[in-house]
Amino acid sequence: MQRLNLNSHEIKCVIWKLKIKGNPKYHTENKPGKKSNPTNKYSEQLIPLITRMMQKPDFLKICLTDYKEEMKRKRK
Repeated sequence: MQRLNLNSHEIKCVIWKLKIKGNPKYHTENKPGKKSNPTNKYSEQLIPLITRMMQKPDFLKICLTDYKEEMKRKRK
């Protein structure tokens, strides 16, 4: 998402932290066939939300740290 000045990993962490997946206001998942991988689609309404959250001090740092810790925990 170039408009947000975030790379794909940062976006993934922010979306995870905000629990966007599964929220029909911001996210839909398309699965074209039984054997194909799903495609995630996000609404334009998500951009102002992320922009607002990014104004909070250390929000991105918290998202990245929490995501990393969660992935470590899941590997155990």
